[in-house]
Amino acid sequence: MCSQVLRPGGASAFLGHAWFWCALVGQGERPVLVVDQETPIPADPGLEVRSSGLWADLIVEGPLEHFSVEVEAFGVALDEPADAYRGMRGERLPVGVDLGWETDGPSGSVEPWAFHYDFTTRYEIPCRVAGEVRIGDRRITVDGWGQRDHSWAERDWWATGWTWFSGRLGAVSYTHLTLPTILLV
Repeated sequence: MCSQVLRPGGASAFLGHAWFWCALVGQGERPVLVVDQETPIPADPGLEVRSSGLWADLIVEGPLEHFSVEVEAFGVALDEPADAYRGMRGERLPVGVDLGWETDGPSGSVEPWAFHYDFTTRYEIPCRVAGEVRIGDRRITVDGWGQRDHSWAERDWWATGWTWFSGRLGAVSYTHLTLPTILLV
């Protein structure tokens, strides 16, 4: 699952609105997308968005410790993932998300643990993810390992090519590998 809200100060301030995306994917399942690229910019101090057929809130319950995503919306179940680029036609379904990400870093840390990049304004955090996802009349219980990241300032996805991999090796070992591709002109 991926959720993103653009905040004031970046492209959303220039456009006068925010973008919201939520993608629900599963092996052997049709992808379900909730996309609204013209939601009102969230009012400070929160990240709650509301528009026709969409309510979502991204909640920082404890900085670097616990993060929740709640969504009630209508999504589109696509027959093929590439349909996202061809008008997003598909079956309209109600979607609900109620998930929490609890930081799961090295034990004994004095402060919450996060992998901070030296060359950019972002971090990645290994987490335990639990909650529920609803798609149509299906209820899916989630309880497993996950990851979340956060960026601040402008994040130009196209300026630097990158490949990343994150994994868990047993109960206390984590790995995060990043290979940025920087073009020198």
